[in-house]
Amino acid sequence: MILGISEAAKDGLGKIRRAIMPERIVKGSVKPPKRGTVWHIQEKELDGWALPFMGSDKSIVNRSQYYDATVNGRRPVHVETYLRLESLFWTAMLALWLTVFAILAQFKFTRSFLQKYPDLCSFNMFKVGNLLPESSRELANNLRYQQEAGPSEKQMAEASFVYWFFAYGYSDHKPLAEQHSGKPTHKMVATCKGPDAGYMSTSGCVLSAALALVHGENLPQGGGVFTTASAFAKTKIYSYLESFGITFQVETPQHHI
Repeated sequence: MILGISEAAKDGLGKIRRAIMPERIVKGSVKPPKRGTVWHIQEKELDGWALPFMGSDKSIVNRSQYYDATVNGRRPVHVETYLRLESLFWTAMLALWLTVFAILAQFKFTRSFLQKYPDLCSFNMFKVGNLLPESSRELANNLRYQQEAGPSEKQMAEASFVYWFFAYGYSDHKPLAEQHSGKPTHKMVATCKGPDAGYMSTSGCVLSAALALVHGENLPQGGGVFTTASAFAKTKIYSYLESFGITFQVETPQHHI
């Protein structure tokens, strides 16, 4: 996270993405509404406060949609990703912390401080791990520290996550060359739910991907580098994910708005 933020301005990812996605794909004419840095979620199914999500999710989804549009002829859609919090106060505090964090990550000295003392700099949200021991005694001490620093089994058992998907669109399908007119007329809401995201769900996702590869069912021909959506769209990965407690379900079926 620290290195990702510090290198974002000079890593050249934008140039690389343009090189691997040279074709222009046409998305819908109506874009998601412009949001401020902090905004109030006012959906029937969910409320709270939102901040822009700085992870790679949006870029990966856009790459998946590029593949779907150029290979499968499916219309791509506009996507925005956000992080939700229940309280305006904690949303403002997190926004302030992220701003300070991003500034400190730009300089070598403060970046080293962030890496050396992640628990202090993150109010114990993150802790030191993966230290390289120089002796067997240090190895034993390191293992004990890792156990103390990481979450307990009880904490992992009580943790969970929910991704909310709010989709707005139209009841009819049009060819890629045509556009719908007017604002979206239909809405659909879905969720992805699972256990502790950092350990249990991450392991479940990796194992599900491995199972899909091992069984080799309906994978893209010829191999290559793909996003998970492009690689596993026609496999049984949803069943594999469900076996690890990670489920996708429709919360509100498609309906007119």
